[in-house]
Amino acid sequence: MAEITSPMEIDISDSPMKPIDKGKGIFIVPLVPKAATPWVEKYRPQSLADVAAHRDIVDTIDRLTSEKKLPHLLLYGLREQCKGGRELVLLDEADAMTKDAQFALRRVIERPEYYWLNVDESGLKALVRLSNGDMRKALNILQSTHMAYQHITEEAIYLCTGNPLPRDIEQISCWLLNESVGTSFKHISEMKMRKGLAMVDIVREVMMFIFKIKMPSDVRVHLINDLADIEYRLSFGCNDKLQLGSLIASFTRARSAIVAAAN
Repeated sequence: MAEITSPMEIDISDSPMKPIDKGKGIFIVPLVPKAATPWVEKYRPQSLADVAAHRDIVDTIDRLTSEKKLPHLLLYGLREQCKGGRELVLLDEADAMTKDAQFALRRVIERPEYYWLNVDESGLKALVRLSNGDMRKALNILQSTHMAYQHITEEAIYLCTGNPLPRDIEQISCWLLNESVGTSFKHISEMKMRKGLAMVDIVREVMMFIFKIKMPSDVRVHLINDLADIEYRLSFGCNDKLQLGSLIASFTRARSAIVAAAN
């Protein structure tokens, strides 16, 4: 599979900086180690020009700002859509800082380090799928996977996040569609225990897999409705084994309906 190698800026840990006292009481103290900075904070847009979408809205705000006519605004939207405010740092008598202090401050503010992330195509697809449009989640997944694996693949991302691998979901679906109740329960329970899978994740992923299977529309609708009920019960802490039994029972009914429709 083709590999995609993309440059990204990340924070490289250096030896801890000591407080610098330059100028008129100006202290430069790193609050956290550079390596501990989450990428979601490092790559947060710092200006309107950094916002990649909604250009009509951004251009309007930019024009109002330039004309000093900016009114009170209420930013509305889903979480992680760049609505958060920006921090403003004021330095009193910054012109009194020595050149060394100014240089040190500039290093703290503008010090990017370039790093090549080895991400293949399957890894990018898995990242997009699991983040579900949430940029904060995407960056957190990417950073966590990068810390654990040098080569970021689909499997690496799924293992790092604890989500069921696509091939595991395919195997579970195969058991549900072809094996007896007892055999399905045994195999799925063993995989769930061995790989530490959450029942709710299995239900959600199996539901997505249903759309890839050819079956009568009415059978698909009933099956999806059953899975929605199972997920709802799991959200209230219902017993995993009982809900696994319910999942298998739903597929058993679906199999019978498919056979009846074929005849």
